[in-house]
Amino acid sequence: MAKVLITARLFGTVSDQGKQLLLSAGHQILPNPYLGRLLNENEVIELIEDADGIIAGQDALTGKAIAAGKNLKIITRYGVGIDKVDIASATKQKVIVTNTPGANSGSVAEYAMALMLAVARKLVIGRNSVIQGKWDFMTSTGLNNKVLGIIGLGKIGQGLAIRAKGFGMKSIAYDPYPNDQFAAENDIEFVDLQQLLRDSDFISLHAPGTKANIHLIGKQQLDLMKSTAFLINTARGTLIDEQALFEALSEKRIAGAGLDVLYNEPPGNNPLCTLENVVITPHLAANTTEAIENMDLMSVQAVIAYFKGERPPYVVNPEVY
Repeated sequence: MAKVLITARLFGTVSDQGKQLLLSAGHQILPNPYLGRLLNENEVIELIEDADGIIAGQDALTGKAIAAGKNLKIITRYGVGIDKVDIASATKQKVIVTNTPGANSGSVAEYAMALMLAVARKLVIGRNSVIQGKWDFMTSTGLNNKVLGIIGLGKIGQGLAIRAKGFGMKSIAYDPYPNDQFAAENDIEFVDLQQLLRDSDFISLHAPGTKANIHLIGKQQLDLMKSTAFLINTARGTLIDEQALFEALSEKRIAGAGLDVLYNEPPGNNPLCTLENVVITPHLAANTTEAIENMDLMSVQAVIAYFKGERPPYVVNPEVY
């Protein structure tokens, strides 16, 4: 029997199927008094000591926290991004790290599409006008025949390209590891980042939140964009230099932005929240019932597989083996 700590905030919020699967396999779920919010490093250290496995959200799984898990064998990231997990420390401690790719990709792709529509068609501005007792006349930007630049053509980027095609959009992409087959099948041209920024009417970010990608979009990149272009981010807040984005939006050097992620969440007094040409939502892209159920089951199945002596799917540090 393994003792499993669950810190993922959404785990079990739609159904208890994942929980029951874990219990029926003979494992114990450790109590988490902080369930429902992110844990900081000290809180992870407090809870991880007796854990054999952890199903983790975006909690701070630092080297110090992982070292505190003296019995720890497996970390399953509830989602795709692994930037909050110190992979090197986990590997050194012989702890397997897995994630759940594809579990929420459709939901995030849909949400990126929704943000594109919301910011370009001024849905929030229009709604606010009506709530304020007005009936303002305004014009907006359509999507048909526009160029969509996708930065990161993984599962989510691919899903967005397919959806955008239904709106009559032409997709181009930048990705250091191009999927040539998918691109050929869907009439997508791979270009360098500079050309994508120059040619796109909408730019959607789907790159991982690695150190190399911090401020992937800064002043230099924003200056390459069309003044009529929109920037969409459902990936990681660290990808954008927010001060540079605020200045570009304030000075109308780009038309608008749709952001589901920010550098600091919640944003506090982030000046981006004051701008009318920005739609900001509280990191909701993956939060559909379907995606949550998928992540529940995939994360639990990884833990169960490991403690049955099997190699779990989607191991991100295979060198442990």
